[in-house]
Amino acid sequence: MPSPDPTLPIQPERIALGPLRRQLYPLHVRWVNDPDVGWNVFGGPQERSLDEEGAWLDAESAKPDSAFFLISVREGDAWRPIGVTSLTEIDPDARRATFRILIGDAADRGRGLGREAAELVLGHAFGTLGLATIALHVFDFNTVARRLYESLGFREVRRGATRAFPGGRTGRTIIMECSSERASARGDSA
Repeated sequence: MPSPDPTLPIQPERIALGPLRRQLYPLHVRWVNDPDVGWNVFGGPQERSLDEEGAWLDAESAKPDSAFFLISVREGDAWRPIGVTSLTEIDPDARRATFRILIGDAADRGRGLGREAAELVLGHAFGTLGLATIALHVFDFNTVARRLYESLGFREVRRGATRAFPGGRTGRTIIMECSSERASARGDSA
């Protein structure tokens, strides 16, 4: 078994969460500029520069109500970064936060890695931070992500208005929530 990596604070067998690292920001740029990521995360293709993405990551991760994590997968004795996830708008008084996740390369999607990372984040949110509700936003046309979120215990609470997206696509934003009780019933609240 590989020795623990001290930069990765949450480490089960296959997936680990750790801090964002500036030297990997070019990788983030590649991920967010991928057309599939653009559609599913932003509602359309993106073209972000290293300066733009770096400034956004620095600003967002510096917010006191945010926790950003680099997602890494174990490959032999090493860890390879595959995406990012976050809890933002963390409100300890209301016991709520907003969840986001991005698996960067198409080859890493559909392998259960996003599910494992999401379970780690939910376990951290409910078990360590003591939050009661986690919300997320997903586009109605992102059916793969919606199925994953539903299987994790998220339920739709409302939909935004139908709007136009690039390329003539239309869709709506769906707001979903997961409670600590639902996650606990599934065994995700560490």
